[in-house]
Amino acid sequence: MLHYHNKYMRGTRLDVVVGALVLLFAMFLVAMIIGPVRTLAKERDVVRTSHVRELMTKVLQLELVDPEAYERLIVDVRAQGDLRSAIGFGACNGSHGPECSEAITADECLSLSDYFPALLLSTVPVDPRNSPYSMAMTGYYLATVDGQLEVGSCGAAGEAIILRTN
Repeated sequence: MLHYHNKYMRGTRLDVVVGALVLLFAMFLVAMIIGPVRTLAKERDVVRTSHVRELMTKVLQLELVDPEAYERLIVDVRAQGDLRSAIGFGACNGSHGPECSEAITADECLSLSDYFPALLLSTVPVDPRNSPYSMAMTGYYLATVDGQLEVGSCGAAGEAIILRTN
């Protein structure tokens, strides 16, 4: 309810209280929406970190189990130069470079099934966001940086998730 007084428009105290309550309610709704979204993003990053560790472990196991396959893998990763090799499995042909937002990847993905025996790696982890990722394009990549092997996540919500060998 507004009153005119001395040619100025002024609200009553009730108008101010109602306005403040509406503003507080809007802020509460925004906090309720954003909070779970952030929590889900953090949970997905925990899963991504686990996947990066698992992939690095499998690559290092390949070095012990089949040194020739490991060497072919490293040569193919190094052949990309500064680009990361997006990891796929099985039928990972086609252009997948732009799907990795965290790193500049090569257009062609690297199918781990070409290097790993089925016993060592029957499936690969897939980014928990699921879209656009799948077994063909997992959401993870391999690279060599400063002579070190690097496994990383394409879709990290927070800081980049990267693991390098020594």
